Amino acid sequence: MNLESEHQTLWDNFWSNGPEYSSNHSEPLHLVQHIKTIEVNDSWLAPASAIKVPPVMQGDKNERLESEVLEQQDKIPTQLRCLELSQKIRDALISLNANSVTKTNPALIIRKEYIEFFQCALDGIEAGKRNRFFVTGKTFLSYYIVLRLLASGTPFFLVNEASSAYHFSTDGVQRYSLIDRTRSLHEKLVTSWVIIDIDAEWTIPPLFMNPLCLVWTSSPVHSRMKRMRNHFSATIWYMLPWDTTEIVAATELLGLEPKVITKMYAMYGPVARDLFDTAVTTERERIEAAQMQINEMITDARHFLLTEENLSGVQPSHQIFLIRPRRMFDDGRHYWSRSQYDAEFRSEFMAQKFAECAQQHLDLLQFNIATAFNMSSTRGLAGKMFETLIHRAIVFNQTLLPDVFGRVSAPSISITGSTTKFSLAFDPARQALQLPLYLHPTAHNFGAVDAIIVTNASIGLLQISLSATFYRRDFGAMLDILDWMKTGAVCDQPIYYCLVGFNIDNIRRLMSQASKSLEEAKEMDAEELSKAFPTRDQVVAHKHLANFQVVGYIFNRREGFIRV
Repeated sequence: MNLESEHQTLWDNFWSNGPEYSSNHSEPLHLVQHIKTIEVNDSWLAPASAIKVPPVMQGDKNERLESEVLEQQDKIPTQLRCLELSQKIRDALISLNANSVTKTNPALIIRKEYIEFFQCALDGIEAGKRNRFFVTGKTFLSYYIVLRLLASGTPFFLVNEASSAYHFSTDGVQRYSLIDRTRSLHEKLVTSWVIIDIDAEWTIPPLFMNPLCLVWTSSPVHSRMKRMRNHFSATIWYMLPWDTTEIVAATELLGLEPKVITKMYAMYGPVARDLFDTAVTTERERIEAAQMQINEMITDARHFLLTEENLSGVQPSHQIFLIRPRRMFDDGRHYWSRSQYDAEFRSEFMAQKFAECAQQHLDLLQFNIATAFNMSSTRGLAGKMFETLIHRAIVFNQTLLPDVFGRVSAPSISITGSTTKFSLAFDPARQALQLPLYLHPTAHNFGAVDAIIVTNASIGLLQISLSATFYRRDFGAMLDILDWMKTGAVCDQPIYYCLVGFNIDNIRRLMSQASKSLEEAKEMDAEELSKAFPTRDQVVAHKHLANFQVVGYIFNRREGFIRV
């Protein structure tokens, strides 16, 4: 069956000249009849940790925390919507992405991301705008858009090969050449959507300058994004990565092995193309490709950068980094800025691979990290790079702890969970806990601090701070950490808030700011403290704050931690 006949199969099954709509989701009933709701429990991919209070730090037990643990362990399945289609229609959908190496059945989950974007596009049309979008989604989004347009009787062009476009309308499906362009093609573009889903090297022609609505779904490829913004005045729409419930649902729909997906997720993060198209390249080929790109990044700061104003520089490689919309706050609520991005390592595995390649080039890399850190979009990424380098130095190179902790080496143990409840990732049958300890959070969003040091005489809360003005200073979250470590008991030891960077002037400024904030917190009366930290025992909070001290260090690969 050729591509045009596959497209005709979709038209035959979904096109509607007189669509009716669902009141619940504003979707055409012709599409809704294929949608079902499923329950998903993602515990095998994102298990609720068996929260254990570290025994070396345990004090009086706290019944509230124990009840929170039980509540977390009793996880409620999440409901997701997906498309239930015949194999014939699924095969026809696969043909939409004609350039795919694999022919894996699509994971037809209707993500909330798809609904939000489609509504944005509709709102623009209703407002009389001719919007052009570059969406960092990829093929699964285009499946949903195509089916929804078909079911609503909306004419559109599908571009999934370099030389042709397929027009879906009341007349069925017609193929048009993008080389020998006809007057009919130009006329239809004025009243039609254009959906582009193409992997091959391809330059979008000026022909598509003014359709009813243009949507190009693609990986965040810099050259494409730059052309779309500069020549087509396109809106860049960054999509959120898949969450664990969506990944688990897709795994079940595709009949994939959970153990394989768990391994891939740990290596490559929440990126659908790598999780589900496992036959495209081997694991060894992927790792080698990643290492090659990392080596290029170490010697060229442009690989970290992409200015929001004109897309100059080179966007962080999406093979190594996770590109997501920027989280913004307004009037106490958060929202996603779809036209701005943040970058982070796709996984702890990728961060470690980067650190392995970077060990011998730290002096050169520090300049590139500092350059990247001036960008709001890559601040978190630069900080994570430096944090990972320090972590590896302590774990693998036996770098000594800062002098306030005795300049001794310490075993490293990962911690999982959040600042309010976390556990140590160790096997007590094989490993005896002995102080001092270097505790390293594995969660990207652990917050407040980047590592915890525990000795017989003190506790350290380390924060990697590369900027002179921008860093997290959340004493409330630090008190959460202490509350959980002590389970309600007062910490009567010095608590060192350690700021670590590689620019001495920056660290001195940050120490001054932190010391000022700390003194203000220490001087709060009971009422002020209750407002600032409303959920905790005020007496315990006051005593913990009284034991806080701010210290600063420069980190050098050869000399380790140098006191400021």
